[in-house]
Amino acid sequence: MSDSHAQREAEHLVHSCVDGEGVVEVVDDAETRSLYFGTTARQSAISLHAPDRLVLPYTRYMLSALLFCREPTRVLALGMGGAVLPQFLTRTFPGCQVDIVERRAKVVEVAHDHFHLVPSSVLRTHVMDAGRFVRTWRGRPFDLILVDLHDPDGTAPVVHEPGFFPACARLLGRRGVVSTNIWTGSVSTTTALVRAHRATFVEGHVVLPVRDRGNVILLGLPFPASSYARAALETRARELEGRLAIELPEILHELWTSGRRAARE
Repeated sequence: MSDSHAQREAEHLVHSCVDGEGVVEVVDDAETRSLYFGTTARQSAISLHAPDRLVLPYTRYMLSALLFCREPTRVLALGMGGAVLPQFLTRTFPGCQVDIVERRAKVVEVAHDHFHLVPSSVLRTHVMDAGRFVRTWRGRPFDLILVDLHDPDGTAPVVHEPGFFPACARLLGRRGVVSTNIWTGSVSTTTALVRAHRATFVEGHVVLPVRDRGNVILLGLPFPASSYARAALETRARELEGRLAIELPEILHELWTSGRRAARE
């Protein structure tokens, strides 16, 4: 979810449906197709003219996780939206397999019909509650877990459950990373989620605010961020910037700045 509140006057409603949890809307403007859950907060967006480009800043910040893990071959995406990040990863990393977990069947239908999601051997969808999935999964561990679980009001209740972050951590491989997008609109709620995340990942806990947005990315790393050689991370950021068209050198700088600020507080 992004907290972008662009003017809606020039937008065109492409599709609208309702399920037991509310409205699902697909809206186009001249450049972008966006997914909404009945509010002005965009859940997903794709460029109509450059579908391989990640439109929403928070999605690019979430992939800062790739600086700290190997090339992903097993990815878990909790929360589908328009399936933008799962499709981006399977296009970018040949052989990468992504399991997507989405509770709302209507959202899955919309992703198929309006956001180009095509099931394949490398992209599987599980229509079920994310909390139940992370508690019961007994398959292979994941290199990267992307948590982007939201309802119309902000970060979904399942992320607030006491055992959620520990359950995610148990599904990681030895060098795996969890990248979580939170958007709550409430300082106290954000603070509670940050504390719960720190309690799970301890030394590997990183807080990365998204510049000029209300989103905050929480990274759960296998090792303390300070143990990674900065020069090596800068080299990897430049290499990935070329491959992914993401401003990772700038995001890495913000990550270090955020870390120094947190250490002083």
